[in-house]
Amino acid sequence: MRPFIKELVSHLVVHGQYHSLFETFYIDTTQSFYVTESIERAAALKHQAQKFITHVNLRVEEEIQRCRDVLPEGSWGNVEEVTEKALLAGRLEWLATQGGSIFDDSSLGIDHVETSSPRSFHRCKGRQGATRIVPLVR
Repeated sequence: MRPFIKELVSHLVVHGQYHSLFETFYIDTTQSFYVTESIERAAALKHQAQKFITHVNLRVEEEIQRCRDVLPEGSWGNVEEVTEKALLAGRLEWLATQGGSIFDDSSLGIDHVETSSPRSFHRCKGRQGATRIVPLVR
């Protein structure tokens, strides 16, 4: 299916219709999908913030790959940001207080994150508008 979508997107770009007919719809649909998923996953993992963060990182990486497969490069950042915000909206305090060692206030700074994921969680935190998240004393 992706090759057909990529071809459609190419035609929309050529005719100057990509943004108005496709990108806006794609971003709105992506946001709605991940808001719903976030609600469900946060409920299922309410005592497992580390697993929720792992899930967020995985889903963002999957969405980035999907973008690379079918969308023009100019859309990648927008979709990544919408995905992160939708998955993390309203969850930063929970993640900071329940996430255990996900935040490390060592010499690397409060934005350092201990995960095996190549993504750095502090970017997500910054996009959510948080200026600082301080973990509870362990």
